[in-house]
Amino acid sequence: MPGSGKSTLAKLVSEELNIEWIDTDNTIIQKFGPIKQLIEEKGWEKFRSIESFTLLNSLDNSDDLKIISTGGD
Repeated sequence: MPGSGKSTLAKLVSEELNIEWIDTDNTIIQKFGPIKQLIEEKGWEKFRSIESFTLLNSLDNSDDLKIISTGGD
């Protein structure tokens, strides 16, 4: 749910537990620019593909714990 505090809570928990935090929306914005613009230019299907790819790339083969916050829609 958008605006429910996922990113805020994930960041706080990651700081408290000293665990890496990844925000998939921030990663997408860094690579492609504003999400709203990306959706307007490329469409929802392409955005969802990018979002899925970003999430999968956030995972790796290490045993390190991570906190991953995902998009809101």
